[in-house]
Amino acid sequence: MMNSKANRIYLIGMMASGKSTIGKVLAEALGYTFVDMDAEIEAKRGKSISQIFATEGESYFRELESQLLQELSSIKNVVISTGGGAPVHHQGIDIMLDTGRVVWLKVSRDEIYTRLQNDNTRPLAKQLSKYQLSKLMSSRKLIYKQAEIRVWNRGKMEDVVNRIQSKVRV
Repeated sequence: MMNSKANRIYLIGMMASGKSTIGKVLAEALGYTFVDMDAEIEAKRGKSISQIFATEGESYFRELESQLLQELSSIKNVVISTGGGAPVHHQGIDIMLDTGRVVWLKVSRDEIYTRLQNDNTRPLAKQLSKYQLSKLMSSRKLIYKQAEIRVWNRGKMEDVVNRIQSKVRV
C-alpha cells in the first residue's frame, strides 16, 4: 500500500540531474502518468524555454511554472519532473511538500557541468562557469534539502529508479 501523498511524486534537482529521464522510467514502473514541466510549458506556449526567457524574461517563465505547478498539484498517480528552479520560486517547494512526495535527484557539480557543455536548450546553462554553477547549486541547496527523499543519480538508471521506488513506498 502506498501513502496517499505517494500518488504524486515530484522530482527536483539541478538542471541536467536526470529528472526527465529518471521520471519517465519511474512513472512507467509505477504505472503513473509522467509530466515534464518544461515540456508542458513549451507545448502550451508554442515556444522553447530559451525563447520564453529571451522574449518574455525569467520572471514571466517562473510565473508560468508556478501556475503549472498549482495545476499539477491536484493530479493523481503522476510523476512530475520539475524545472531546476521550480521549487525555489513562488513557494514551489511548499506546494510540493504539501501535495506529494519530493525526491531530490542529486548529481555532482562536475557531472552537471559535463552534461551541460554542449546543451543550448537550457537558458541558465549558457556561459555558465564551474564557479557560477557552484554558486547556483549552493543557492538552491537549502530548498532542495527540504525533500524528504534524496537519491544520488549515479550508476544504472534501473538502480536509481529502484532506490526511489523503495523510498516512496510506505
